[in-house]
Amino acid sequence: MVKVALINPGKSQRFAVQEPLNLGFLAAYLEKNGAQVKIFDQLSGQDVPALLNDFKPDVAGITSTTPVAYDAYAVADHCKSRGILTVMGGVHPWMFPEEALEHCDIVVKGEGEKALVDIALHNKRDRVIEGGYIENIEEIPFPARHLMDMERYLYCKKYVPYILHLPYVPANAKIIHILTSRGCPHSECIFCHNSFKRFPYRANSAEKVIEEIKQLKKDYGIEALYYVEDDFWTDKERVVRISELLIKEGLDKIVWGASARVDQIVGTEPEILNLARRAGCRSITMGFESGSPRMLEELKKGFTIEQAHEAIRLIKKAGIIVHGNIIVGGPGETLRDAELSREFLKKTSIVTPEIYIFTPYPGSQVWCRLEAEQKIDRKFDWRRFNQEELIMNLSNIPTKALNKLRSKMYLSYYLSHPVYALKFILSALKHPVSTADKLVHTLKPVFKL
Repeated sequence: MVKVALINPGKSQRFAVQEPLNLGFLAAYLEKNGAQVKIFDQLSGQDVPALLNDFKPDVAGITSTTPVAYDAYAVADHCKSRGILTVMGGVHPWMFPEEALEHCDIVVKGEGEKALVDIALHNKRDRVIEGGYIENIEEIPFPARHLMDMERYLYCKKYVPYILHLPYVPANAKIIHILTSRGCPHSECIFCHNSFKRFPYRANSAEKVIEEIKQLKKDYGIEALYYVEDDFWTDKERVVRISELLIKEGLDKIVWGASARVDQIVGTEPEILNLARRAGCRSITMGFESGSPRMLEELKKGFTIEQAHEAIRLIKKAGIIVHGNIIVGGPGETLRDAELSREFLKKTSIVTPEIYIFTPYPGSQVWCRLEAEQKIDRKFDWRRFNQEELIMNLSNIPTKALNKLRSKMYLSYYLSHPVYALKFILSALKHPVSTADKLVHTLKPVFKL
Protein backbone atom coordinates (compact mmCIF):
# COMPACT_ATOMS: atom_id res chain seq x y z
CA MET A 1 0.00 0.00 0.00
CA VAL A 2 1.31 3.43 -0.98
CA LYS A 3 2.12 5.61 2.04
CA VAL A 4 1.47 9.36 1.80
CA ALA A 5 2.45 12.00 4.36
CA LEU A 6 0.56 15.30 4.14
CA ILE A 7 2.39 18.14 5.86
CA ASN A 8 1.14 21.44 7.27
CA PRO A 9 4.27 23.67 7.57
CA GLY A 10 4.88 26.70 9.74
CA LYS A 11 6.13 27.63 13.19
CA SER A 12 4.10 30.68 14.25
CA GLN A 13 1.23 29.87 16.60
CA ARG A 14 -0.59 32.91 15.21
CA PHE A 15 -1.38 30.83 12.11
CA ALA A 16 -2.47 27.73 14.06
CA VAL A 17 -6.10 28.72 14.51
CA GLN A 18 -8.04 26.10 12.57
CA GLU A 19 -7.40 22.47 11.78
CA PRO A 20 -5.74 21.94 8.34
CA LEU A 21 -8.97 21.20 6.50
CA ASN A 22 -7.30 21.32 3.08
CA LEU A 23 -5.06 18.41 4.05
CA GLY A 24 -8.02 16.71 5.72
CA PHE A 25 -9.91 16.60 2.43
CA LEU A 26 -6.84 15.35 0.56
CA ALA A 27 -6.27 12.64 3.17
CA ALA A 28 -9.89 11.49 3.08
CA TYR A 29 -9.86 11.30 -0.72
CA LEU A 30 -6.58 9.36 -0.73
CA GLU A 31 -7.90 6.95 1.90
CA LYS A 32 -11.05 6.46 -0.16
CA ASN A 33 -8.83 5.43 -3.08
CA GLY A 34 -6.70 2.97 -1.09
CA ALA A 35 -3.65 4.92 0.15
CA GLN A 36 -2.27 4.85 3.70
CA VAL A 37 -2.15 8.46 4.90
CA LYS A 38 -0.79 10.46 7.83
CA ILE A 39 -1.09 14.21 8.49
CA PHE A 40 1.96 15.83 10.07
CA ASP A 41 1.26 19.29 11.46
CA GLN A 42 4.34 21.39 12.12
CA LEU A 43 2.10 24.38 12.74
CA SER A 44 0.54 22.70 15.78
CA GLY A 45 4.02 21.90 17.15
CA GLN A 46 4.58 18.38 15.82
CA ASP A 47 8.14 17.19 15.06
CA VAL A 48 7.82 16.54 11.34
CA PRO A 49 11.31 15.01 10.73
CA ALA A 50 10.78 12.51 13.56
CA LEU A 51 7.31 11.59 12.30
CA LEU A 52 8.64 11.13 8.77
CA ASN A 53 11.38 8.89 10.11
CA ASP A 54 8.80 6.66 11.80
CA PHE A 55 6.28 6.57 8.94
CA LYS A 56 8.70 6.33 5.97
CA PRO A 57 6.27 7.62 3.33
CA ASP A 58 6.58 7.08 -0.41
CA VAL A 59 5.08 10.50 -1.14
CA ALA A 60 5.07 13.76 0.83
CA GLY A 61 2.44 16.37 0.00
CA ILE A 62 3.18 19.85 1.41
CA THR A 63 0.74 22.76 1.39
CA SER A 64 1.90 26.37 1.43
CA THR A 65 0.44 29.83 1.72
CA THR A 66 2.70 32.80 1.07
CA PRO A 67 3.71 33.72 4.67
CA VAL A 68 4.85 30.15 5.46
CA ALA A 69 6.56 29.53 2.11
CA TYR A 70 10.07 29.32 3.60
CA ASP A 71 8.94 26.83 6.24
CA ALA A 72 7.32 24.77 3.47
CA TYR A 73 10.50 24.86 1.40
CA ALA A 74 12.59 23.73 4.37
CA VAL A 75 10.27 20.75 4.91
CA ALA A 76 10.36 19.97 1.18
CA ASP A 77 14.17 20.06 1.14
CA HIS A 78 14.22 17.62 4.05
CA CYS A 79 11.81 15.25 2.31
CA LYS A 80 13.77 15.32 -0.94
CA SER A 81 17.03 14.69 0.90
CA ARG A 82 15.49 11.46 2.21
CA GLY A 83 14.46 10.29 -1.26
CA ILE A 84 10.73 10.90 -0.74
CA LEU A 85 8.75 11.95 -3.81
CA THR A 86 7.90 15.52 -2.80
CA VAL A 87 4.78 17.33 -4.01
CA MET A 88 3.80 20.93 -3.21
CA GLY A 89 0.40 22.58 -3.51
CA GLY A 90 -1.46 25.59 -2.18
CA VAL A 91 -1.69 29.18 -3.32
CA HIS A 92 2.02 30.04 -3.22
CA PRO A 93 3.40 27.11 -5.27
CA TRP A 94 0.47 27.62 -7.64
CA MET A 95 1.60 31.19 -8.27
CA PHE A 96 5.35 30.44 -8.30
CA PRO A 97 5.84 26.88 -9.57
CA GLU A 98 9.41 27.52 -10.74
CA GLU A 99 10.39 28.75 -7.29
CA ALA A 100 8.72 25.78 -5.60
CA LEU A 101 10.34 23.27 -8.01
CA GLU A 102 13.74 24.30 -6.64
CA HIS A 103 12.65 22.41 -3.51
CA CYS A 104 10.20 19.73 -4.66
CA ASP A 105 9.60 17.22 -7.47
CA ILE A 106 6.04 18.15 -8.49
CA VAL A 107 3.78 21.20 -8.14
CA VAL A 108 0.00 20.88 -8.22
CA LYS A 109 -1.91 23.97 -9.34
CA GLY A 110 -5.55 24.00 -8.28
CA GLU A 111 -7.51 21.55 -6.15
CA GLY A 112 -5.34 18.58 -5.28
CA GLU A 113 -7.59 15.58 -4.53
CA LYS A 114 -7.56 13.92 -7.96
CA ALA A 115 -4.04 15.08 -8.78
CA LEU A 116 -2.61 13.47 -5.63
CA VAL A 117 -4.39 10.20 -6.38
CA ASP A 118 -2.84 10.27 -9.87
CA ILE A 119 0.61 10.94 -8.39
CA ALA A 120 0.53 8.50 -5.49
CA LEU A 121 -1.47 5.64 -7.00
CA HIS A 122 -1.06 6.00 -10.77
CA ASN A 123 2.56 7.21 -10.96
CA LYS A 124 1.88 10.49 -12.72
CA ARG A 125 5.15 12.40 -12.73
CA ASP A 126 4.64 15.66 -14.65
CA ARG A 127 6.60 18.47 -13.05
CA VAL A 128 3.55 20.77 -12.98
CA ILE A 129 0.07 19.26 -12.79
CA GLU A 130 -3.09 21.27 -13.39
CA GLY A 131 -5.46 20.02 -10.72
CA GLY A 132 -8.37 22.16 -11.85
CA TYR A 133 -11.41 21.88 -9.64
CA ILE A 134 -13.88 19.20 -8.65
CA GLU A 135 -17.32 20.04 -10.00
CA ASN A 136 -19.31 17.90 -7.57
CA ILE A 137 -17.80 18.34 -4.11
CA GLU A 138 -20.40 15.94 -2.71
CA GLU A 139 -18.09 13.14 -3.88
CA ILE A 140 -15.34 14.28 -1.48
CA PRO A 141 -15.54 12.60 1.95
CA PHE A 142 -15.55 14.65 5.14
CA PRO A 143 -12.04 15.81 6.11
CA ALA A 144 -9.97 13.14 7.89
CA ARG A 145 -9.95 14.74 11.32
CA HIS A 146 -8.97 11.39 12.83
CA LEU A 147 -5.50 12.10 11.42
CA MET A 148 -5.24 15.57 12.99
CA ASP A 149 -4.13 16.87 16.37
CA MET A 150 -7.74 17.56 17.31
CA GLU A 151 -7.05 18.22 20.99
CA ARG A 152 -5.00 21.21 19.86
CA TYR A 153 -7.63 22.60 17.49
CA LEU A 154 -10.77 21.82 19.52
CA TYR A 155 -9.43 24.21 22.14
CA CYS A 156 -7.83 26.71 19.75
CA LYS A 157 -8.87 29.68 21.90
CA LYS A 158 -6.70 28.36 24.73
CA TYR A 159 -3.65 28.46 22.48
CA VAL A 160 -4.51 31.59 20.47
CA PRO A 161 -6.89 33.51 22.78
CA TYR A 162 -6.95 36.65 20.63
CA ILE A 163 -8.76 34.88 17.76
CA LEU A 164 -11.03 37.76 16.83
CA HIS A 165 -13.53 35.99 14.58
CA LEU A 166 -14.81 33.86 17.48
CA PRO A 167 -16.19 36.45 19.94
CA TYR A 168 -19.18 34.21 20.69
CA VAL A 169 -17.11 31.19 21.78
CA PRO A 170 -16.06 30.72 25.43
CA ALA A 171 -12.36 29.99 25.91
CA ASN A 172 -12.99 26.45 27.15
CA ALA A 173 -15.60 25.48 24.55
CA LYS A 174 -14.89 22.77 21.98
CA ILE A 175 -14.92 24.42 18.57
CA ILE A 176 -14.67 22.99 15.06
CA HIS A 177 -13.96 24.87 11.85
CA ILE A 178 -15.99 23.49 8.98
CA LEU A 179 -15.83 23.99 5.19
CA THR A 180 -19.02 23.18 3.28
CA SER A 181 -18.45 25.03 0.00
CA ARG A 182 -15.67 26.01 -2.37
CA GLY A 183 -15.13 29.06 -4.51
CA CYS A 184 -16.62 32.53 -4.28
CA PRO A 185 -19.12 34.07 -6.72
CA HIS A 186 -17.66 37.51 -5.97
CA SER A 187 -14.15 37.64 -7.43
CA GLU A 188 -13.80 41.37 -8.12
CA CYS A 189 -12.19 42.48 -4.83
CA ILE A 190 -8.76 43.67 -5.92
CA PHE A 191 -6.90 42.10 -2.97
CA CYS A 192 -8.42 38.59 -3.03
CA HIS A 193 -6.91 35.29 -4.22
CA ASN A 194 -10.20 34.39 -5.93
CA SER A 195 -9.24 36.89 -8.63
CA PHE A 196 -6.88 34.40 -10.25
CA LYS A 197 -8.54 31.12 -9.27
CA ARG A 198 -11.74 31.78 -11.18
CA PHE A 199 -13.26 28.57 -9.84
CA PRO A 200 -17.06 28.49 -9.63
CA TYR A 201 -18.94 28.42 -6.38
CA ARG A 202 -19.88 24.86 -5.34
CA ALA A 203 -21.61 23.84 -2.13
CA ASN A 204 -22.54 20.71 -0.24
CA SER A 205 -26.25 20.12 0.22
CA ALA A 206 -27.79 21.16 3.52
CA GLU A 207 -28.35 17.46 4.26
CA LYS A 208 -24.66 16.67 3.90
CA VAL A 209 -23.74 19.65 6.10
CA ILE A 210 -26.04 18.35 8.85
CA GLU A 211 -24.64 14.84 8.47
CA GLU A 212 -21.13 16.18 9.11
CA ILE A 213 -22.22 18.26 12.11
CA LYS A 214 -23.97 15.23 13.63
CA GLN A 215 -20.78 13.21 13.18
CA LEU A 216 -18.69 15.98 14.78
CA LYS A 217 -21.06 16.16 17.73
CA LYS A 218 -20.80 12.38 18.19
CA ASP A 219 -17.02 12.17 17.79
CA TYR A 220 -15.90 15.33 19.59
CA GLY A 221 -18.82 16.70 21.58
CA ILE A 222 -18.49 20.06 19.84
CA GLU A 223 -20.11 23.16 21.31
CA ALA A 224 -19.30 25.70 18.58
CA LEU A 225 -18.74 25.89 14.83
CA TYR A 226 -17.26 28.38 12.43
CA TYR A 227 -17.94 28.07 8.69
CA VAL A 228 -14.65 29.05 7.08
CA GLU A 229 -15.86 29.32 3.49
CA ASP A 230 -15.43 32.58 1.64
CA ASP A 231 -19.14 33.34 1.74
CA PHE A 232 -21.53 31.14 3.69
CA TRP A 233 -24.53 33.37 2.90
CA THR A 234 -24.20 33.14 -0.91
CA ASP A 235 -27.15 30.73 -1.17
CA LYS A 236 -29.76 31.97 1.29
CA GLU A 237 -32.08 29.05 0.53
CA ARG A 238 -29.30 26.73 1.69
CA VAL A 239 -28.83 28.83 4.86
CA VAL A 240 -32.54 28.47 5.56
CA ARG A 241 -32.49 24.72 4.98
CA ILE A 242 -29.39 24.24 7.17
CA SER A 243 -30.99 26.32 9.93
CA GLU A 244 -34.24 24.36 9.75
CA LEU A 245 -32.39 21.05 9.92
CA LEU A 246 -30.21 22.20 12.83
CA ILE A 247 -33.36 22.93 14.79
CA LYS A 248 -35.10 19.71 13.68
CA GLU A 249 -32.10 17.53 14.62
CA GLY A 250 -31.65 19.20 18.02
CA LEU A 251 -28.30 20.73 17.01
CA ASP A 252 -29.37 24.31 17.64
CA LYS A 253 -27.46 24.42 20.95
CA ILE A 254 -24.23 24.40 18.93
CA VAL A 255 -23.40 28.09 18.43
CA TRP A 256 -21.90 29.12 15.11
CA GLY A 257 -20.57 31.95 13.02
CA ALA A 258 -19.98 32.52 9.32
CA SER A 259 -19.04 35.17 6.79
CA ALA A 260 -21.33 37.22 4.56
CA ARG A 261 -21.22 40.15 2.16
CA VAL A 262 -22.89 43.42 3.04
CA ASP A 263 -25.13 43.40 -0.05
CA GLN A 264 -26.37 39.90 0.77
CA ILE A 265 -27.45 40.83 4.27
CA VAL A 266 -29.14 44.04 3.10
CA GLY A 267 -31.27 41.90 0.77
CA THR A 268 -32.04 39.29 3.42
CA GLU A 269 -35.48 39.09 4.97
CA PRO A 270 -35.39 39.58 8.77
CA GLU A 271 -37.14 36.21 9.12
CA ILE A 272 -34.06 34.45 7.72
CA LEU A 273 -31.72 36.16 10.18
CA ASN A 274 -34.11 35.36 13.03
CA LEU A 275 -34.26 31.71 11.92
CA ALA A 276 -30.45 31.52 11.79
CA ARG A 277 -30.32 33.00 15.31
CA ARG A 278 -32.72 30.32 16.59
CA ALA A 279 -30.57 27.68 14.88
CA GLY A 280 -27.46 28.79 16.79
CA CYS A 281 -26.00 31.63 14.71
CA ARG A 282 -24.25 34.05 17.06
CA SER A 283 -21.84 35.97 14.80
CA ILE A 284 -21.58 37.15 11.20
CA THR A 285 -18.21 38.27 9.84
CA MET A 286 -18.22 40.91 7.13
CA GLY A 287 -15.50 42.49 5.02
CA PHE A 288 -16.35 46.17 5.42
CA GLU A 289 -12.75 47.05 4.44
CA SER A 290 -13.22 50.84 4.66
CA GLY A 291 -15.42 53.61 5.98
CA SER A 292 -14.61 55.71 2.90
CA PRO A 293 -17.01 55.55 -0.08
CA ARG A 294 -14.12 56.34 -2.42
CA MET A 295 -12.02 53.46 -1.08
CA LEU A 296 -14.92 51.02 -1.36
CA GLU A 297 -15.00 51.81 -5.07
CA GLU A 298 -11.22 51.47 -5.36
CA LEU A 299 -11.32 48.06 -3.64
CA LYS A 300 -14.30 47.00 -5.85
CA LYS A 301 -16.42 45.93 -2.89
CA GLY A 302 -19.75 46.44 -4.65
CA PHE A 303 -21.66 48.08 -1.80
CA THR A 304 -22.07 51.51 -0.19
CA ILE A 305 -21.43 52.86 3.31
CA GLU A 306 -25.18 53.26 3.73
CA GLN A 307 -25.66 49.56 2.93
CA ALA A 308 -22.95 48.65 5.43
CA HIS A 309 -24.79 50.50 8.19
CA GLU A 310 -28.07 48.85 7.19
CA ALA A 311 -26.51 45.36 7.24
CA ILE A 312 -25.15 46.01 10.73
CA ARG A 313 -28.57 47.23 11.89
CA LEU A 314 -30.32 44.10 10.55
CA ILE A 315 -27.81 41.70 12.10
CA LYS A 316 -27.91 43.40 15.50
CA LYS A 317 -31.71 43.51 15.43
CA ALA A 318 -31.69 39.72 15.05
CA GLY A 319 -29.53 39.45 18.18
CA ILE A 320 -26.40 38.40 16.28
CA ILE A 321 -22.89 39.80 16.83
CA VAL A 322 -21.34 41.77 13.98
CA HIS A 323 -17.66 41.07 13.43
CA GLY A 324 -15.87 42.91 10.65
CA ASN A 325 -12.64 43.60 8.81
CA ILE A 326 -11.04 46.91 7.87
CA ILE A 327 -8.08 47.47 5.53
CA VAL A 328 -5.76 50.49 5.77
CA GLY A 329 -3.24 51.59 3.18
CA GLY A 330 -5.18 50.66 0.05
CA PRO A 331 -4.23 52.09 -3.35
CA GLY A 332 -4.59 55.86 -3.30
CA GLU A 333 -5.91 55.99 0.27
CA THR A 334 -5.52 59.29 2.11
CA LEU A 335 -5.41 60.12 5.80
CA ARG A 336 -8.98 61.41 5.44
CA ASP A 337 -10.08 58.02 4.08
CA ALA A 338 -8.41 56.32 7.03
CA GLU A 339 -10.12 58.74 9.43
CA LEU A 340 -13.48 57.77 7.89
CA SER A 341 -12.68 54.13 8.63
CA ARG A 342 -11.84 54.98 12.23
CA GLU A 343 -15.12 56.88 12.55
CA PHE A 344 -16.99 53.94 11.01
CA LEU A 345 -15.59 51.55 13.63
CA LYS A 346 -16.39 53.93 16.45
CA LYS A 347 -19.95 54.61 15.28
CA THR A 348 -20.92 51.02 14.48
CA SER A 349 -19.34 49.38 17.55
CA ILE A 350 -18.38 46.26 15.61
CA VAL A 351 -17.32 43.60 18.09
CA THR A 352 -13.56 42.81 17.98
CA PRO A 353 -12.81 44.27 14.53
CA GLU A 354 -9.80 43.04 12.61
CA ILE A 355 -7.69 45.79 11.06
CA TYR A 356 -5.24 44.82 8.32
CA ILE A 357 -2.49 46.50 6.34
CA PHE A 358 -3.27 46.35 2.62
CA THR A 359 -1.23 43.48 1.23
CA PRO A 360 -0.73 42.87 -2.53
CA TYR A 361 -0.99 39.08 -2.41
CA PRO A 362 0.37 37.19 -5.42
CA GLY A 363 -2.41 36.52 -7.91
CA SER A 364 -4.70 39.31 -6.72
CA GLN A 365 -5.84 41.98 -9.17
CA VAL A 366 -3.57 44.57 -7.59
CA TRP A 367 -0.57 42.20 -7.80
CA CYS A 368 -1.23 41.57 -11.51
CA ARG A 369 -1.55 45.30 -12.13
CA LEU A 370 1.74 46.00 -10.37
CA GLU A 371 3.37 43.18 -12.29
CA ALA A 372 2.18 44.63 -15.60
CA GLU A 373 3.62 47.98 -14.51
CA GLN A 374 6.91 46.21 -13.64
CA LYS A 375 6.69 47.34 -10.01
CA ILE A 376 7.02 43.89 -8.47
CA ASP A 377 10.28 43.08 -6.71
CA ARG A 378 10.73 39.30 -6.65
CA LYS A 379 13.12 39.69 -3.73
CA PHE A 380 10.19 40.01 -1.34
CA ASP A 381 10.49 38.40 2.05
CA TRP A 382 7.41 36.16 1.87
CA ARG A 383 7.18 36.02 5.67
CA ARG A 384 6.07 39.65 5.69
CA PHE A 385 2.89 38.86 3.71
CA ASN A 386 0.88 38.55 6.93
CA GLN A 387 -1.35 41.68 6.69
CA GLU A 388 0.45 43.14 9.72
CA GLU A 389 3.44 44.64 7.89
CA LEU A 390 3.67 47.15 5.05
CA ILE A 391 4.89 45.45 1.86
CA MET A 392 4.51 48.34 -0.59
CA ASN A 393 3.04 51.76 0.10
CA LEU A 394 0.39 52.12 -2.58
CA SER A 395 -1.50 54.79 -0.64
CA ASN A 396 -1.11 58.56 -0.47
CA ILE A 397 -0.31 58.33 3.23
CA PRO A 398 3.34 58.91 4.22
CA THR A 399 5.01 55.58 4.94
CA LYS A 400 6.00 56.56 8.47
CA ALA A 401 2.38 57.43 9.30
CA LEU A 402 0.99 54.35 7.54
CA ASN A 403 3.25 52.02 9.51
CA LYS A 404 1.64 53.31 12.71
CA LEU A 405 -1.92 53.67 11.45
CA ARG A 406 -3.20 50.14 12.11
CA SER A 407 -1.90 50.13 15.66
CA LYS A 408 -3.35 53.57 16.37
CA MET A 409 -6.75 52.53 15.03
CA TYR A 410 -6.81 49.53 17.39
CA LEU A 411 -5.88 51.76 20.32
CA SER A 412 -8.52 54.30 19.37
CA TYR A 413 -11.17 51.60 19.06
CA TYR A 414 -10.53 50.04 22.45
CA LEU A 415 -10.30 53.42 24.17
CA SER A 416 -13.74 54.18 22.73
CA HIS A 417 -15.15 50.81 23.82
CA PRO A 418 -14.03 50.16 27.41
CA VAL A 419 -16.17 47.01 27.78
CA TYR A 420 -14.34 45.32 24.91
CA ALA A 421 -11.04 46.60 26.29
CA LEU A 422 -11.84 45.03 29.67
CA LYS A 423 -12.58 41.69 28.02
CA PHE A 424 -9.23 41.89 26.23
CA ILE A 425 -7.42 42.65 29.50
CA LEU A 426 -9.09 39.69 31.26
CA SER A 427 -8.06 37.41 28.40
CA ALA A 428 -4.52 38.79 28.57
CA LEU A 429 -4.28 37.96 32.28
CA LYS A 430 -5.24 34.36 31.52
CA HIS A 431 -2.92 34.05 28.51
CA PRO A 432 0.01 36.46 29.07
CA VAL A 433 2.53 34.87 26.68
CA SER A 434 0.32 34.60 23.62
CA THR A 435 -1.25 38.00 24.26
CA ALA A 436 2.19 39.60 24.55
CA ASP A 437 3.03 38.10 21.14
CA LYS A 438 -0.09 39.71 19.65
CA LEU A 439 0.65 43.08 21.27
CA VAL A 440 4.21 43.12 20.01
CA HIS A 441 3.05 42.55 16.42
CA THR A 442 0.31 45.16 16.71
CA LEU A 443 2.16 47.91 18.55
CA LYS A 444 5.68 47.46 17.19
CA PRO A 445 5.27 50.12 14.47
CA VAL A 446 4.01 52.67 17.02
CA PHE A 447 6.79 52.29 19.52
CA LYS A 448 9.43 51.01 17.09
CA LEU A 449 10.06 47.92 19.23
